Amino acid sequence: MQASLWSDYSLDVNKARERLCLPHPRRQQVELPGPPIHAPAGCPETSGVAPDFGVPGSVVGPYAGVYESIARATVLSTRDRQVAVDRTTLQVGLETRVPFDRYAWDGLRRGGDSKHPMLVVQYTLGGAGAWEQNGQTTRLLPGSAFFVIVSSAHRYLLPAGSDSWTFFWFVTRHPYVVSRVARRQKSAGAVLDVPVDSVLLVSMVRLVEDTAREAFRDPFAREQAQLEFMVEHDRFTHRQLYPQARRQLLLDEVRTRVMRDLATSPSVDELAARYDMSRSHFSHHFKSVTGLSPARFITDVRLQEVARRLGQTRDTLKQIAVHTGFADANHLCKVFRRFYHVSPGAFRKQVR
Repeated sequence: MQASLWSDYSLDVNKARERLCLPHPRRQQVELPGPPIHAPAGCPETSGVAPDFGVPGSVVGPYAGVYESIARATVLSTRDRQVAVDRTTLQVGLETRVPFDRYAWDGLRRGGDSKHPMLVVQYTLGGAGAWEQNGQTTRLLPGSAFFVIVSSAHRYLLPAGSDSWTFFWFVTRHPYVVSRVARRQKSAGAVLDVPVDSVLLVSMVRLVEDTAREAFRDPFAREQAQLEFMVEHDRFTHRQLYPQARRQLLLDEVRTRVMRDLATSPSVDELAARYDMSRSHFSHHFKSVTGLSPARFITDVRLQEVARRLGQTRDTLKQIAVHTGFADANHLCKVFRRFYHVSPGAFRKQVR
């Protein structure tokens, strides 16, 4: 899978040269040493050859493919160790830092605006960096990434003993993306191990490459790419917080118990007793494993059965209410409308 993700790339030298000729005042310009390449029409004649995208020695295995892919998008030459592309709302870059750089960022001293925070994402491809927060230090090795809100109390740096640190990064100021990742960060943490074959990494690399290439056809496409990254980050962290096997097992157990006693509608207290727990202990346990409250899940199971009966039987609302544990048809209608935003009668017409 790794090869299919990162090996299917090719470089058009003339297009690379054409991009370099475009006026990007904030973009690091790359001088290309060697024999001349004829400039495209409208560009001044420049000497040089296309960069060969040599991969730093610390970047090995599948990470080398990721590096080459981003290097092509950012037109990074072998003698440059970093490149940054500024698109105002999105900034992206690919860098290799060495001890001479004295590379370190303090999250409270980098000029962030607390009223308009930004999200900084950085993914390690080679070497080693360090992340410091709350008095603890985490080593950032290939495959590790941090997702941090600026400004906030944190620090990341090239630590003593590390010969180099190669990474790609991007910064977004999209307010909804920033706030959503910030909320998830409270439970998932800032530093994650993101496998090279994960969909999250693919979305991150696409965002960096398309920003560098100016590939977005309009502002909506740029926003869509940021929202896709946000959703993949949500999905990735959710699965880490709530492992599927354990989560699904508990959901299946509770669903079976609810369906077995559907007419009497087992309460959270009754379920807790069957697990030999107090109500509060069971609620906390269920939420920590599944991400859902037990009361909400019980209601969901009952309403799913209501929806099935509306679509597949001729039962009256009164009969359905009796079979699914609601006090009466009126109570059923109120709960159904609150969750489905449509009356049971209208729902039945739509599905039949």
